Amino acid sequence: MIDIAAYGAHPDDLELAIGGTIAAHVDKGFKVVGIDLTRGEKGSNGTPQLRAKEAAEAAEVLGLWQRLNLGLPDLGVKVDDGHLAVVVESIRQLRPRLIFAPYWFSHHPDHENSGFLLRKAFFVSGLKNFETKSPPYRAERIFYFAIPQHVNPTLVVDISDYFQKKLEAIEKYESQFSREGKAFPTNINAPGFWKRIESGNLYWGRQAGATYGEPFYSPKVPLVPDFFWGKKEKDQ
Repeated sequence: MIDIAAYGAHPDDLELAIGGTIAAHVDKGFKVVGIDLTRGEKGSNGTPQLRAKEAAEAAEVLGLWQRLNLGLPDLGVKVDDGHLAVVVESIRQLRPRLIFAPYWFSHHPDHENSGFLLRKAFFVSGLKNFETKSPPYRAERIFYFAIPQHVNPTLVVDISDYFQKKLEAIEKYESQFSREGKAFPTNINAPGFWKRIESGNLYWGRQAGATYGEPFYSPKVPLVPDFFWGKKEKDQ
């Protein structure tokens, strides 16, 4: 069993959205696996082989216990029984305590469908009569990242000490974020892109009283033992 299974639609999605959160949890001793649903083969820059190499290098920076790719078709992620079975089987094999998934409202159809697919897989993985090779298993909770502006986050993770590591992991995807050579111009290799990453994490950090933060949404309100998260400091 692992602690967190973090699912992204494409290689680099996890680093961009929750790289700081992953690094923070790894540093605290939690076992985190990153799972890319597709190989990103329809992207304007890079190749599946190059992006797989970049994903492995980024995983090493963040300290992921494992990096997997489920091989679903890029620009073809669907909420059907075939794709559902692939994702459910991965959950049942990994047996994570928590699942991280893209929010189901996005400008990118793969991100949107990945959110719906993971939302359904989280529930279905616990059903005995939805059969895959592995036995039924349901994670404790699912949290969604890359939430749109009109959705209030359930919580914000303080990544102030891990923001630079997040940037270091993103930089491994040179094929996607560099305009050098014959790179095709895109929104994510445009001038100012790095500033947008920083400004977003600064905004959410400020909302929660930290320097940098990453927001998450949960359909189920988190339960805490008390207002001090079960930790009592010794009297001075």
